[in-house]
Amino acid sequence: MFRLLLYLIVIWLSVSGCGINPCTNRPYTSVYDFISSNAGCSTPTETLATQSRLDDRKSVKRNLSVKSPKKELNVAVIPEKKSSSTAPLISTHEKHKFIPLVSGEIPLFVNMGTCAPESNYPISFAVPFPVGAVRNILNLRLVSDNGSAVPAQFSPNVKWPDGSFKAVLLTFYPEKNGTAYRDYKVLYGNSVHSLGQDSSKSIKVVEDADSITIDTGTTRFQMSRNRFALFDQVYRGAANERVLREPGDLTAIDNKTGKLFRSSLYKKSDGYRLEVVEKGALRTVVRAEGKLRGENGAVTADGDRDLATFRIWLTFYANSGMTHLKYTIIDTKVRPGIASSFPQPVFSLSDNRMILPLTASDMSYVVGGEAGAIYEGKVTGEKHILQDAIRGKDQKTKGYSYKFHYTGVGNGERAPGWMDVSSERGGVTVALRYFWQNYPMKLSINDRGNLNICLQPEDALAPFSTDYPGEAKTHDIFINFHEGGYTSDIKGKAELYLSSPVLLASSEWYKKTVVFGPLGELSDKTWAWDKKVARQYECSAFARGCSKYPVLYGKNDFGDYQLGYDTCKSGDWSVNKGLNHYEDAHGWILEFLRQGEKDYFDFAAPFAMNHYDIGVMHTENPFYYPGVPAGMIHWHGGNEKIEGGHIVPGGIDEYYLLTADPRALEVIREQADWIVHKVTNGWLRMAPEIPGDKIGLEEYERPHAWPLYTVLKAFESTGDLKYWNAATIMIQNAIDWWKLPQHIIVFQYGKMLDPKVPASDQAMYYEMTDWIKGNGYWVSTLRTANCDQTNLPLSMYDYQDHVPIAWMAAYLETAIIRYYEQLKIMGGNYSATITYRGKPKKFSIDAAAIREMIIQTVNVIVDHNYVSNKYPSIFPWLSHLGYDHFVYSACPERSPKVSDGAVQMPFVLLYASGFTENEISERWRPTWKARQGKWRDIARTLYRSEIENRGQPLTGYNGAPLLWNMPYAIELFQKYDLL
Repeated sequence: MFRLLLYLIVIWLSVSGCGINPCTNRPYTSVYDFISSNAGCSTPTETLATQSRLDDRKSVKRNLSVKSPKKELNVAVIPEKKSSSTAPLISTHEKHKFIPLVSGEIPLFVNMGTCAPESNYPISFAVPFPVGAVRNILNLRLVSDNGSAVPAQFSPNVKWPDGSFKAVLLTFYPEKNGTAYRDYKVLYGNSVHSLGQDSSKSIKVVEDADSITIDTGTTRFQMSRNRFALFDQVYRGAANERVLREPGDLTAIDNKTGKLFRSSLYKKSDGYRLEVVEKGALRTVVRAEGKLRGENGAVTADGDRDLATFRIWLTFYANSGMTHLKYTIIDTKVRPGIASSFPQPVFSLSDNRMILPLTASDMSYVVGGEAGAIYEGKVTGEKHILQDAIRGKDQKTKGYSYKFHYTGVGNGERAPGWMDVSSERGGVTVALRYFWQNYPMKLSINDRGNLNICLQPEDALAPFSTDYPGEAKTHDIFINFHEGGYTSDIKGKAELYLSSPVLLASSEWYKKTVVFGPLGELSDKTWAWDKKVARQYECSAFARGCSKYPVLYGKNDFGDYQLGYDTCKSGDWSVNKGLNHYEDAHGWILEFLRQGEKDYFDFAAPFAMNHYDIGVMHTENPFYYPGVPAGMIHWHGGNEKIEGGHIVPGGIDEYYLLTADPRALEVIREQADWIVHKVTNGWLRMAPEIPGDKIGLEEYERPHAWPLYTVLKAFESTGDLKYWNAATIMIQNAIDWWKLPQHIIVFQYGKMLDPKVPASDQAMYYEMTDWIKGNGYWVSTLRTANCDQTNLPLSMYDYQDHVPIAWMAAYLETAIIRYYEQLKIMGGNYSATITYRGKPKKFSIDAAAIREMIIQTVNVIVDHNYVSNKYPSIFPWLSHLGYDHFVYSACPERSPKVSDGAVQMPFVLLYASGFTENEISERWRPTWKARQGKWRDIARTLYRSEIENRGQPLTGYNGAPLLWNMPYAIELFQKYDLL
């Protein structure tokens, strides 16, 4: 009875959310009329584009508040159960105590950017849920704003540790309502019951040993299990008209040899696999994996029969001829030798295309041009649109510049990337997302009926080449088999696909779920932060309002930054690519969820894709890590080996949680598996743990922060216990390192040290750390304290400077906080026997120990590295300075005017200040209120100086660092009424 009462006790507050401008189809947020003129922020560099963006956010808004349903409605579609990648649920000492949210409704609206709505166009986007809210997919249903039932498919994505659903992919066909789509609501709860879909309107799947057939109701797709030919046959309409005169193909030309390689030559007996990975009433997904095999026995320059691996996901929709393809080509060859002998280029294609041989004759074409233009005519000979560009060097910015151009049936700069080929009986539309950005690209049709989707055109200015083994390239492709000739809605559907429509809930809902972290809601008090983000977007996306670091374009580079330039031996210079350093996709997606600004999501998506293609080595690295699986994450300083302080997930986890992108999930697992292998074999650790261990130059905060953060994000995206266990090992290492007695030591710059005299007797500052006394810390070495070396070699560890460094500590603190929050969900403690260094070892983590570690280490950071008259540093050479910031490095030879940590530390300070007196140890209780006030005051000072009073954005060495955990700080600033 008591449990029943708990299930029935829930109160949902109705808070206004974000809306959409009916004229521009761009999202509005509330109470921003005054934002551009507020006196708290300077505006000299603000552009008209930024001003327009801010002025758009006025009083119009949609009511997206979370509510309880008023009545029972029998609406929904039950898809056949999808195979889940979620691992067995975690068990802990303490049974976690949840009060499930019994029922509610989630208002949603479709944002398609500047496109017009189209009928019979499917939308697939994920809806997150709080822990414990939805335990059965049958307790979900979709209704429109007029209360009518809406057929929908809910596909499980990932679960919370208690087994409830964290994110569910929603697929449905929105209904047009004038110049927009209708608004919708997802109802959830124990009292919500979905009904089955009419089987006559559902996708039908027929599988046998040799083929898979997908019947959507309007179109039937046949695919062979013996080899990949894109489609063996497509039947259109009630008459089952054959669309293809023969099976299609996927082909590539090896640029090194000029030889042709085909997917259709790689057979089932060679390892080709075709499988249904999601089966539903409205949406079904098929996955193909194989290799491109040489025609007529051709081999690569290395003597291999196969050129590369391909993976393709084909998504089909009920009552539609549309299919969405995600195509990834991967250089999976393991190359022997040493890193310095990498062949250049490693992998190079002069042609890569998908071929659809159409049966139709007397065809006409229509091709999209820039600014809404179309080019049309009869198919005679070969008709095409070829997008290319000339990349040059901009001597002023020391970066790349681009001259884009497309040719063929039309001419211009940037083609949108779609083509329709039709006869009176029917046709095919194809579209390539990021067509001009991923230049070169091409779409063509010839009078034989061959429709070519050219992902690397043979007649482009340059081939597609990779710099290091294991790189990949992913393309998103739209194919629509339609009845009848070309009509305007065909163009509309292609443009909708290219615009990547999204499905939005309110910022209140995203905050309430905690799926993406503690997101602060939009309010009139967050004006300074939201304005700063808008300016940062103009800088990062368009280099407006700032003078450096624009984005890169082209197949290798789109979705990455130019970090600057390196001077070559010849005296020339080359652009230093960023490899998504650090977490820009993550940050922009957080702000997309906070503000409902689709532009932010659109900017984030290519960063996530570039990271899962180029930022990860998708094969083994035998040069430095023999026997370690694929998944090594590149970093900007050299792609041959790992530098632990630059291992980042790249935002692909947030991207996956919202889109269910299957390639993102593969790479999330791939990069986390690499870390799991290293961690469980004793690498990427902190404290000495076996006889003979020495504290080395890798013992500092950041190389342990990012691997920990990456496996935690993998756990949150998959629910797989092995990632949690790897994080647990790293947390134990952090606790051991914190408890290890060490010294904070600083020497006078330029002083000659005598190795015969104890280091402490020669230091200008010396302090022993001791967690029992309350000043435990993970002491940094010279390397990352950013201090100069003494006259003694680095191997003489005790005779080098060792100081905390705030901005690096912030990364580790934030990762530890992320673990701690998951631990709370699991009951507050976790014990497990984990295979470590080849042997079973018992690990036991308690929340109280983590809280004490956070408090002590934050206290050390503030006392040493914060420079202020009000809160003076205990370092004597910093104690008289009143800069009110964290110094970049506390070493005396470094200028204390140089700061860092202003955008990373506020979240850490606010979070640590939030522990209640019954959560902290006796040591802190007498001074806790004063310490809370101090940390919050410092956080507010940093926010005022960095966000309110500094208008200039920055996109540089760390990407846009303010976006990493500051969106979390915004929530705590609001919680403690500090804005």
